[in-house]
Amino acid sequence: MTPWMEFDLPLDFSGTKTTAAFAGAIPREISREELERSVLEEAAAEGIEYLSIEEDVDPVWRSTDEGMQAYEELVQGDEWREKVLGSDSRYAEVYLAVMRLLLDGGKPKSDIVDVAQSFEVTKKPLKLGAYFIDVLEATCAIRWEHASWNLTELGKALLPELEVFCEQVCQTQDDSSLADEEVRNDA
Repeated sequence: MTPWMEFDLPLDFSGTKTTAAFAGAIPREISREELERSVLEEAAAEGIEYLSIEEDVDPVWRSTDEGMQAYEELVQGDEWREKVLGSDSRYAEVYLAVMRLLLDGGKPKSDIVDVAQSFEVTKKPLKLGAYFIDVLEATCAIRWEHASWNLTELGKALLPELEVFCEQVCQTQDDSSLADEEVRNDA
């Protein structure tokens, strides 16, 4: 079975409207190249067409004016600002810690999760570390590259903005949280 482990065709796949697929066993050990050659020969003998793309073709991407405007906003950090400094500002220190972690090189998901989960704010309501990865990736601040999560150039450019935000806003949030706690303790 070892040679077949890399095939991603599910065993219960029966085909599509115009194709058929059959899973089966081969009675002897055979290389992938031999199998492909054999299948092609049998297909040709039975008049079955087999399409094989032999060369890589670079795709051509086109975008509307609206699409290009959305892209420009994304790569300028507008979406990141709306999320990280806006609707998700409660977690700004978590984002800051995650982005700082990635500043000196790529890290695995587990490292990011550990950092994110070390903050009390992620415990109630529960925000898993993967949430922060998803937000930062969707806003082009991080990307998966070389088997690890990495800070993008945009992420590096946005980091000082987040640091200033945290110096100004996060301290205020901490002070108000402490005040709320003192009021509860006095009551």
